[in-house]
Amino acid sequence: MKLTDTTHGLKHTPLEAVALEGETLDAYRDFWDRSASVDSLNAIAADTDEHSFRSTGDAEAQMLRRFVRSGDTVLDVGCGTGRVMEHLGSSCREVHGIDISQRMVQEGRERLAHLANVHFHLGNGYDLGGFGDSSFDVVYSIVALQHMPRPVAYNYLLESHRVLRQDGVLWFYVPNLLRDDAFAAFHHFSQP
Repeated sequence: MKLTDTTHGLKHTPLEAVALEGETLDAYRDFWDRSASVDSLNAIAADTDEHSFRSTGDAEAQMLRRFVRSGDTVLDVGCGTGRVMEHLGSSCREVHGIDISQRMVQEGRERLAHLANVHFHLGNGYDLGGFGDSSFDVVYSIVALQHMPRPVAYNYLLESHRVLRQDGVLWFYVPNLLRDDAFAAFHHFSQP
């Protein structure tokens, strides 16, 4: 694959036409709001439908459950519409999610309104300032940090440390760029 070919591996969907228009936090917020309005499911988990969206969310929650106790308070950084929160809520006291996109947060609130211990927060896209020091037992972020400018992702790691309780768990992952599909998506989103 030529690195100059920004279309390699793409399927030419309407969602792929949504472009990041700048490097400011407002540009990122706008990008995710527009992505949510076009296709929130695929903006969160590529190549998905309602069934696979829910089943992959359950699988992610299953991996996290080994770190979560019933009395824990948990935070999802870059929560989208709560794909994982939906399935993790039954395993802990409370699960909070924060996202830069107002549309994602609103859709998540509507989608999971039946879960009393699941809470969505609109973030500023830079820090976890709305949460107190040592307020969470587990903080996780699933394939979200790679969508942020490096200083912002770094700041979220620092902030995660701040809001974690003593002996808390930080669990995050980003795509494996050694896989062709992950590299193609990364390459597409990294273009000017």
